[in-house]
Amino acid sequence: MNHKIAILSDIHGNTTALAGVLEDAKNLGATEYWLLGDIFLPGPGANDLVALLKDLPITASVRGNWDDCVLEAFRWAIWFRGSPRNPAYAIDPVSDGASKPRAY
Repeated sequence: MNHKIAILSDIHGNTTALAGVLEDAKNLGATEYWLLGDIFLPGPGANDLVALLKDLPITASVRGNWDDCVLEAFRWAIWFRGSPRNPAYAIDPVSDGASKPRAY
C-alpha cells in the first residue's frame, strides 16, 4: 500500500480553499492528514470547517497561535457568561431577592 500524507496548515478559516485542497488530496490518494495549526479564524465558518475536517483520518495535529487565541476567547466567554460582571447576570425579578442570581 502506498502511504500518502496530506499536510494542512494556515487554513485561517478559508473553507473554500480548504475544500479545494481536500479534493486534491483525495484525488492524489492521501491516506492520512496532519494539521499543523492555525485552522480557525474568529468569525463565522467554524462549523463549516469542522464539517470539512471531522471525517478525515487526522493522525497528527499541532495547535497554532490563532487556535490558541480562539480557545482563550471561548474560555473567557464561558467565564463571563456566569460572572456577576455580565450585565445579563441579574437577580430574578419574580423572586423575593433571596434566590441566587442567574443568567438570562
